[in-house]
Amino acid sequence: MRFVLIFLFCVKGYGAWVDQIPIFPFSPRDLIFGAQNKELDVEALIAERYLQDDFLVFDVGANAGIWSCMALHYHPSLRIIAFEPIPEKSIGFEYGERFEIHRVALTDRRGKGIFYYIADASILSSLYQRECYTMNQVEAIEVDLETLDHFCEWNGIHQIDYLKIDAEGAEFFILKGAAKLFARKAITALQFEYGGCYRDSKTTLKETIQFLTDCGFVLFRMVSGGLMHIASWHPALENYGHYNFFAILQEKAVGYSLARMGRST
Repeated sequence: MRFVLIFLFCVKGYGAWVDQIPIFPFSPRDLIFGAQNKELDVEALIAERYLQDDFLVFDVGANAGIWSCMALHYHPSLRIIAFEPIPEKSIGFEYGERFEIHRVALTDRRGKGIFYYIADASILSSLYQRECYTMNQVEAIEVDLETLDHFCEWNGIHQIDYLKIDAEGAEFFILKGAAKLFARKAITALQFEYGGCYRDSKTTLKETIQFLTDCGFVLFRMVSGGLMHIASWHPALENYGHYNFFAILQEKAVGYSLARMGRST
């Protein structure tokens, strides 16, 4: 039996309240056995209730632009900068100057790199060769590599209001490539994916969470119906299941109100 909590926080500088996003206490059992993985509903809830019309949003690993399309559905005035290295991958919608796409792969270095393109499942394409696919299923293509730090400096971008990362194992390296932005707290909130692809890139969720914690972020895992607060590291988190995490700067998430809503079993 557990209590369902409501997460209320005031976003400094925007004068907006995000409410009615349920927060669950940390439960190792749910991480191991949990069927709490209906994350699309939670992604939509965050997009609807956290994002604001005047936000600058980065969509890293945009693929066909489904997440960006959802965000723009709720907030048509958003400015979205998307990154997708697959050359022929077309974004399936047009939002004019509010949306731009860059054909580069973000990581922690600049230059050229090999991108493993899986034509039959392009959403699984990665900078890292996937163990679950044989080479005859994969096309190795050369792509341009870029870092968030350099991209923002070159383009005169000083603040990212929301950063979405779905990069099939490159998440930790993308964060490292934004070290300067994080150091000056220029990224307010973000979401990132975790899964078996971390084995392929030889990275861990533990080091990813530690990096963000050191940068002053509060972390949550998206679960069915809400968010699970990750107050400290637990080994059960490193299970290579497919999950998404939400993180927000501690100083931007002020005035927590964790109100008991009821119980679920």
